[in-house]
Amino acid sequence: MDPTVEKGNAQHLEHASDTSEDHNNAKGLAVAFEEGKDSGLSDAHLCNDADNKRILRKTDIWMLSLLCMVYFLQSADKGIIGLTAVYGLKKDAHLVGNDYSNIGNIGYYAQLAVQPLAAWVLVKLRYRQVLPVIITCWGISVAGGLGGSRNYAGLLASRFFLGAFEAAVVPLFSMITIAFYRRSEQPFRVACWYSCYGLSTYTRVQIP
Repeated sequence: MDPTVEKGNAQHLEHASDTSEDHNNAKGLAVAFEEGKDSGLSDAHLCNDADNKRILRKTDIWMLSLLCMVYFLQSADKGIIGLTAVYGLKKDAHLVGNDYSNIGNIGYYAQLAVQPLAAWVLVKLRYRQVLPVIITCWGISVAGGLGGSRNYAGLLASRFFLGAFEAAVVPLFSMITIAFYRRSEQPFRVACWYSCYGLSTYTRVQIP
């Protein structure tokens, strides 16, 4: 047989196989769609552009606003220790030597130490279980621990726990952003809640 004819027959058979496979795939999708209708699904379950915008707007209102608020408060807490000296913290807590510097640095040391544990917890547990616990414990440390401390040891312990509970914030917020937003929507949302760090810095500078 002529090699040219044999090659043409092979290409024809390959094209027929591809066409048959595409037809079977389309038929399978049609059957699955009909089965979905039989099970109670309808065209109303398919999201159009208007539905996507509505869902995105509600997610921004309920989820992104929460992330921004929490990150703003935690970022403000990191730098608020720099203003306490103006209001007499050194004198009231009887701080001497490097005590004041240690109080400001212990939070970052705690974050560094707890990062491996935070990564393990985020892998083993769901973020909806971890986030409320972190926020609650952080709030207790701020309101109870830091607010009730009257000496160097109490302030040091409070700042340590603040840094420890903040260790999982950035990776946790990144996971939440990935879970609730599409890839094209994620960069702007990450920029929104991460920019709250700069906003908190600007707010502290404006305090007289």
